[in-house]
Amino acid sequence: MAQTANLGSSITSYSGTNILIPLNFNSFTNIGSMDIRILFDNTKLSFVGIENLSIDAAGTLANAIILSGANSRLNISWLATGSTGVNFANGKFLDIRFNYIGGNTSLNFDPLTCEVADWNGDIVNVSYSNVLIQQSITLQSFNVSGGGNYCMNSNGVSVNLSGSQNGVNYQLLKNGSTYGSLVSGTGNTLVWSNLLSGTYTVEAQYNSSTLLMTGNAIVSELSNLAVSANIVAAQNPVTSGSSVTFTATAINGGTNPAYQWYVNNLTVGNNSNQFTYIPSNSDTIKCVVTSNEICAINNPAISNLITMTVNQPLVASVNLGDSITAEQNTNVYVPLNFSNLINIGSMDLKIEFDSTVLSFVNLDSLVAEASGVLYNVTSTNTKYKILNISWLAQGTSGVNIPNSKFFSMKFLFKGGETNLTFKTDLCEIADWNGDLINITYNDTKIKDNLKTINLTLFIEGLFNGVNMNAAQDEMGNHFGSEVADQINVELHNNFDPSIIEATLTNQNLSVDGNCKLTVPSTLNSSYYIVIKHRNSISTWSALPISFSASVVNYNFTTASTQAYGDNLKEVATAVYAIYTGDVNQDEVVDLSDLVAMDTDLTNGTVAYITYDLNGDGVVDLSDLVAIDENLTNGVVATYP
Repeated sequence: MAQTANLGSSITSYSGTNILIPLNFNSFTNIGSMDIRILFDNTKLSFVGIENLSIDAAGTLANAIILSGANSRLNISWLATGSTGVNFANGKFLDIRFNYIGGNTSLNFDPLTCEVADWNGDIVNVSYSNVLIQQSITLQSFNVSGGGNYCMNSNGVSVNLSGSQNGVNYQLLKNGSTYGSLVSGTGNTLVWSNLLSGTYTVEAQYNSSTLLMTGNAIVSELSNLAVSANIVAAQNPVTSGSSVTFTATAINGGTNPAYQWYVNNLTVGNNSNQFTYIPSNSDTIKCVVTSNEICAINNPAISNLITMTVNQPLVASVNLGDSITAEQNTNVYVPLNFSNLINIGSMDLKIEFDSTVLSFVNLDSLVAEASGVLYNVTSTNTKYKILNISWLAQGTSGVNIPNSKFFSMKFLFKGGETNLTFKTDLCEIADWNGDLINITYNDTKIKDNLKTINLTLFIEGLFNGVNMNAAQDEMGNHFGSEVADQINVELHNNFDPSIIEATLTNQNLSVDGNCKLTVPSTLNSSYYIVIKHRNSISTWSALPISFSASVVNYNFTTASTQAYGDNLKEVATAVYAIYTGDVNQDEVVDLSDLVAMDTDLTNGTVAYITYDLNGDGVVDLSDLVAIDENLTNGVVATYP
C-alpha cells in the first residue's frame, strides 16, 4: 500500500486563536528515521510547539524552526530506538500547535527536503498532502439609512450602510430583488447614489453565508407635494386658568418647516410646532406652516382653526384628547389628560379598544408625577381588549396632578374607525384618604385621515320629474333600486384646469341625486369638480371649490349657474340636470351620436348600454326623443 503523510482536513478559524494541525501517517512500516520539512507563512502562523505524540513516537524526536516570513520552515526529526524499525498505526503521529494570526494560508510539506527511511536506511517513497487554513469571518450587522424624497426627473438620492467588513461583499436590494453589482467591504461606510423610488435593503455575503442588514431606506419620487397643516389642542374644553399646548402636524413640511402661530389672527409664539398659553373663552388658534420641500404646492399652508372653550367651574375629569385622524399603519399617541385632580392617592383605569383597529404598543411621555404607573392588556373577547392602568402615589401624601397630559398611550393604527372608551363602571380614582372622587370621563375617536365630498346632481335622461329612475338591464335594476347610475368625478387644478389632481371612477349616484365620495385629506386646495357620465355631456362646476374643510358640499341642481358656462338644462321648475345625448363622449351632441346609436336602435337592444339614454333597459324611439332637443341645439361641453 502507498505510504502517505498528511496534515489533516482544511481548517477554518478565527484570528488570534490557537489551532492544532495533526501530522498523520498511513502504512508507515519498518521505519527507522524521518526528517519532515513543513513550510508555513510566519506572518499568519506562529509556531507554539509539538503536542499529543502517539505511543508509536517512542524514539528520538526533535524539531526546529527556521523563520523567514512567508517561507518559514518547521523541521521535525525522528530516529527509532531499539533494534528494529517501527510500524506506525494509521493515524495521528503528533499535533503541531500554532497561534493563528489571521488571513488565508496553507501548511505545505517540502517534499524535496522531506526524507523517510526504513530500518535498513533505504529511502521510503511517501505521498504528502498539505492543508489549507482559512480565516473565519462572522458577518456583522450594520444599519441601512438614507433614502428620502426627490423630485420627478431628478437624479434620485443616496442610501447608506453605517459600516462594512473587509473581505465581505454587499448586495443592494430594491423591493426585495437584487439591484446593481456587489460592492466590496472597506471597513467603512458604504454609499449607493442616485437611487430612484423603491424600498432598499442591503445583504452581506461571505462565502455561502448571508446576513440582511438592519433597517431599510425608502426612496420616493415627489410630484406636486401639497403642503397641509393640522393642529390639535392638548385639551379643549379647558378650565379657566389652565395652560394649553397646541401641536401642529405638517404634511409635506420638509426637513425644516417654519411655523407661525396666531391667536385671534394676531401673531404669537416662536418658530416651533408647539405653542402653549392660557386661553380665554372663544379664542381662535391657527398655525401657518411654510415647507422647505422643493416640490411643495399650497405653500404656505393654513391649518384648521381651533376655537377654545373655557369653562367654569372646575370639574375633575379624565379625557383622551381630541379625535385623531391618522394614516394606516402608523403610530398614534393618545394622551391621558387630567383636570383638577387634587390630593390623589390611587387610581385604577380601564380603557377599552378594538384590537382589529388598534394594537397597543406602550406608554409614552410620562410626566414626573406618573412615577409608579403599572399597566397590562387583557381581552374581553377576540375583538375587544382592555388596557388596565394602575397608579399609587409615591411618598407620604397625596399628589396634585397638573391639568395636562399624564402620559400618552402609543398604539399602532391599522386603519378604519374606532372609539377609545373608558369602562367607567370599573374605573376608580381615590384621594389620599381612600375616598372615591367623582370623575368625568371623556373618550376619543380615531379614524382614517379622509375628507368627504357630498355632490347633488341629476342626469337629464334618467330624470322622471321628481328624482331619477334606476338604470335598467335585461334583468331589471342594474345597480339596485337605490342607485340611478354610476358617474366618474374628476378634480382639476384651479390654476391650470388641464391638470387632473384626482379621478374617482364608478361612483354610485343615488336616485335622489346624491353622490358621496371620500378623498385623501391632502387634497385641501381649490378644484374644479367635473362630472362625467356614460351618455351625458361632461359638466364642470362654475368655479373652483375649496377643499380646505373636512366636508365639501356642492349642488348642481339648484341653478344653471352652478355649472361652468351655465351648462345645465332646466328639467322642472328651478330644477337643473346635466345634458344627455353625448353617447360617443366627444363633448358635443350631434349626428355622430345618432350614427353610433343606429344599430342598437334598429335592433331594439335590451341591455345596460350607453345608447339607452332614459335608462329603461332598451334602445328605442324614446331614446331618440331624449336626444332630439339637445341634438337640434348642438349642446357642447363648456369648460375653462
